[in-house]
Amino acid sequence: MSLLLRILCVGLALLAQASAAQDVRYSAFGTIGYARSTDEHRYQRAVDSDGTLARDSLLGAQIDAALTPELGATVQARLAPAGNSDEEVNLRLPWAFLSWRPDNALTIQAGKMRLPVLLYAENIDVGATFPFARLPVEIYAILPSWDFYGVSASGHWTPGALEVDLDGFAGWSRTSARVYVRNRPGSDGPVAWYEGIHGGLVGTVLTVRRGDNRYRLGVLAWDARLDTMRFGKEYPYVPIAPGTGYYQTSNALPGPGVVMRDRIRSQIVSVGFENELPGGFRAVGEGVLRWGERVDQAAGTDAWGGYLSLLRPTGAWTPYVYAASLRSSSRARKLYAKLNGSRVPDSVPDAALLNASQIWGADTVILSDQRTWAVGTSYALASGQVLKAEWQRTHVGRKSAFLDVPEGSPEGSRQLDVFSLSYSFSF
Repeated sequence: MSLLLRILCVGLALLAQASAAQDVRYSAFGTIGYARSTDEHRYQRAVDSDGTLARDSLLGAQIDAALTPELGATVQARLAPAGNSDEEVNLRLPWAFLSWRPDNALTIQAGKMRLPVLLYAENIDVGATFPFARLPVEIYAILPSWDFYGVSASGHWTPGALEVDLDGFAGWSRTSARVYVRNRPGSDGPVAWYEGIHGGLVGTVLTVRRGDNRYRLGVLAWDARLDTMRFGKEYPYVPIAPGTGYYQTSNALPGPGVVMRDRIRSQIVSVGFENELPGGFRAVGEGVLRWGERVDQAAGTDAWGGYLSLLRPTGAWTPYVYAASLRSSSRARKLYAKLNGSRVPDSVPDAALLNASQIWGADTVILSDQRTWAVGTSYALASGQVLKAEWQRTHVGRKSAFLDVPEGSPEGSRQLDVFSLSYSFSF
């Protein structure tokens, strides 16, 4: 029996229990979102100059049931674009867990849950609960996964005017990462696929609230394996003639050999805040530092990202502006430049294969180098109903893992604008 089927059976069992419970709450949420960019190439899997409803649209429902005064159950189902396909839509259970609350200061949960590291991580699908048209990809794509299977324990204290929550969690996650290469050895042209990743994780999150202000510090460690891909510890240079050579990116190529690894170990530290400012303004910001073991190919896991937003709620309107950035380490950027700039003349035997291997090596570096400015507004139509509009301009430096640029496109920086319009509800 597959893991998804087992989770589904657990969810159905919890639903059956919920139907017999005396205290049951039902809720639903969804978004109809349209996005269009000024670039013909796909951005964030689906957005291009033709426009799409696929990036932001989703539908979900949730049941929360009190089985006993101390024991509760939560099941959430979501219909949305699949996380492992560019074309499919699937039904998933982001949440399916039991919670035990022996007193007001302690809650223990077990099952499938969201990683509570970032400010909006737990309600990322509920667009009516945050003002942005879409949470900045520069931060919310930096986590290895949005959910996990395992256990968590939460402590809650109220010293003075403060509310303090300390969450600890451990478990494992299975997810997929999209890989796009301009030219894969043995293929003709661009290829995109989803690489399965699975592994254990452990972390803790501290959240402090004072009135409407919120501050969060998170720490996460993740040790994962890849299903098919392998990372080279280093790519030795193989000279062919004076001034001509290539980097051995695979043991199928001639050369001294490459030590390959199938594991990524990442550590993540995040900080976030929501704070009231004078004049009715509100500031929201988050920053994340991610680093991994020092392996050349996996060095792209070393990255930092952040955003800072200024909002001004006025009646039903909440206009906002934010700046965001995501950048991999200089070591990863240098590795990409080295591989991307390596070519052999057509007169060399198997030149096409060798050059394709250099492109493959460059494109499989986990690299992002982009920054974004965005201006938008949300308008509360009614309780739980929000209409949003946003314009964002993204500047891509050396490379962005979110932008599919085919071989032969001009090298160097690129700029694209994305326009978004969405309607979100929650009740």
